[in-house]
Amino acid sequence: MPADRERELVGVFLSAADTLVDDFDPIDFLMSLADQTAALLRVPKAGIVLKSDDSKPLPVAAASDDTELFDLLSRHHQGPWRDCLQAEQPVMTAGWEDVERRWPAAAGDLRALGHSRVTAVPMRLRQETIGGLCLFHDRPIAARDVHVAQSLANMATIGLLQQRAISTGVSLNGQLHRALESHRQIQQAKGFISARLSIGPEAAFRLLRDTSRRRQQLLSVLAQQVLTDPRGTDLLLKAPDSNSTPGP
Repeated sequence: MPADRERELVGVFLSAADTLVDDFDPIDFLMSLADQTAALLRVPKAGIVLKSDDSKPLPVAAASDDTELFDLLSRHHQGPWRDCLQAEQPVMTAGWEDVERRWPAAAGDLRALGHSRVTAVPMRLRQETIGGLCLFHDRPIAARDVHVAQSLANMATIGLLQQRAISTGVSLNGQLHRALESHRQIQQAKGFISARLSIGPEAAFRLLRDTSRRRQQLLSVLAQQVLTDPRGTDLLLKAPDSNSTPGP
C-alpha cells in the first residue's frame, strides 16, 4: 500500500479511537466510518447496516448522509448486505447480470443508484456478527482493499461491543434502535436547517455535524435541540459557550 494510503488508514483508526469516549455517539461514529471508508477506498458510496433481532439488515449510516442510498437499504432487506450477514463472509457482485440474477427484487433500485458492483463485509468479532459495511462502486475492488474494509468493519464492531459492555443494561438491539431514532432526528433537523437557511441538504448536514463537534455535543442531542428550541438554527451559528467545560 502506498505511503499516503497508509497514513490515511492510520488516521482513520486514530479518528475512530478518539470517538470511543464517555460521550460515545453510535450514529456519529458510524456516519464517520462510512465517510472515511468511502474516501479511503475511493468508492462513490458506502453504507452501514446493523443486524436486527430477526437477522434483517437495518441501515444506520451512509457516507455523506446519502439519502438515496439510505432509502435503498431501507427498502430492500434482500441484497448483498443481507447475504453478508447470513454467511458472515464478504459478498461481492460481478456486475449488472450478477445483481439481476441473485437479487432481482433490488436490481432495479441498484441500477437507479448507478453502481454495478457491491462489496459487503461483515462487522464481526469472533463468533458475533452485528452488521455489515457495504461499498458501492463501478470497478472491481482489489483484494487488499477488501481486507482494509474488513479491518475497518471489525474495528467498528469492537467499538460498538465495547460500548455495550460499559453501558450497563443496554443491549445491542437497544443500541441499534437508539441509533435509528437518532438518525430520524438528524434527518428532520437537516431538513429544517436546509429550509430555514436556504442551503442544500449536504451543506445543512455539514453545518449540523461541524457544530456538534465544535461544541463537543452529541450529534443526536444537537439535532433534537434544533428541532425543539425556539432559537432553532441560531444554535448552529452561535459561538460555543465560553463557560462550557471541554469533554474528554
